[in-house]
Amino acid sequence: MEMSQQGGAEAESLLRPDHKNAVLMPHGHRGWDLEGEKAPFLRNEPVKLTPAWEGTNLPNDTLNLKGIAMDLAPPKDRWNLIYLTLIIHGLGTLTAWNMFITAKDYFVDYKLVDAKNYAEHYLAYVGCTSQIPNVVFNWMNIFVQFGGNLTTRIVWSLCIEVAIFVFTIILAMLDSKEWPEVFFWLTMLSVLLLNAFNAIFQNSVYGVAARLPPKYTGAVVLGSNICGTLVVFLSWSSGLFESKRTAAIYYFIAGMFVLLICFDTYFALPLNN
Repeated sequence: MEMSQQGGAEAESLLRPDHKNAVLMPHGHRGWDLEGEKAPFLRNEPVKLTPAWEGTNLPNDTLNLKGIAMDLAPPKDRWNLIYLTLIIHGLGTLTAWNMFITAKDYFVDYKLVDAKNYAEHYLAYVGCTSQIPNVVFNWMNIFVQFGGNLTTRIVWSLCIEVAIFVFTIILAMLDSKEWPEVFFWLTMLSVLLLNAFNAIFQNSVYGVAARLPPKYTGAVVLGSNICGTLVVFLSWSSGLFESKRTAAIYYFIAGMFVLLICFDTYFALPLNN
């Protein structure tokens, strides 16, 4: 029996000649060619493997997990690795803000002791230089579409935040008694840049969590809540040093260490696969 070309792939998958040139129907008794059955559904293309969503050369929508119905098919979270990672990143989202407002005694009673005007209004200055860039970047994130992938935003924002913490530690090591005004404005510039890039980091972390089931957004919020307690503990621990200079150095090193943990754990996410 000769099959017409109009049947195409569908006809070939339903009608197959046996070894006697007879037509073999799907429910026939002469058996079924399993490999032939699979053929119409197999693509003649190489299989591409990527270790995680930040795989190289993937589209931005794929990198941002766009269009994935996580509620219907939530990812397997071995050992709660993803959940714990997002808690840690929740800690990182508020570390910069909490570190500078909790270190008031170091700035007011030590570094700015000879600049009374700046010392009296330290928290007001920190509030403005922290919240203005935070509001601006959050507004831009909502109303302006920049594109790009979340990995690039998270990695570069964390790198810049760590660099600013290193600069803050260097300022703590230097004797700034002769130039308190310069020290103050350098600190305010650091706070402004730190919170600008932290806004990018924070929005990106919530962007990752939003593509996952709701409990992962709760993990970020939980980490943010724990951050205040952690920073107070770090402040209390650094206060055990007799020298305020030494206490400030270790205090800001601890904050930088939190951001480095965020950096490392983000790249540990592919281990969950």
